[in-house]
Amino acid sequence: MAKKPQSQILKSFFVKNAIYEAINLNKIQNPDFIYSIKIDLPDELQLIANKIFFQELILKLFKKTKTAYVNQAFVNKIILFTAQLENAQKLSLSITNGGQKLSFFDKLLKAPNIFLLRDRTSHLELKTINYLVKTKFSGKLEIINKTKYGFTLKCYLPITSIKR
Repeated sequence: MAKKPQSQILKSFFVKNAIYEAINLNKIQNPDFIYSIKIDLPDELQLIANKIFFQELILKLFKKTKTAYVNQAFVNKIILFTAQLENAQKLSLSITNGGQKLSFFDKLLKAPNIFLLRDRTSHLELKTINYLVKTKFSGKLEIINKTKYGFTLKCYLPITSIKR
């Protein structure tokens, strides 16, 4: 019998600890940002999924949010991250920046099978985030744009794969 690849192994892990590990790694890599973190989750909350994919999702959220400050003369580069139980049915991960909003093309890249004649590497994070949320967690990605106030990426992950 063939052994499952490491990427397909589902184990339970503590959500709060996994989030803090990813955030701390991001802070080490990007010390010039101001982070406001609010994690309102019970310590014992566990997710049955691949921890690596979960942490990759969080790191990609930070990476995409940082791009709003590229080529901008912002003195304070602020990133707000929240994690909470939205209701009894879903876990919510939300990240907001105070930079520029997402372009029309960024929003299009959230849609499947879109081909644009431009540099797609700068938008790969959003595509990857959407892929991870939908395929690895059966969740939903929401994008909220606010002119002059940046954007928010919200991921909703169903609690069907979460154990308490």
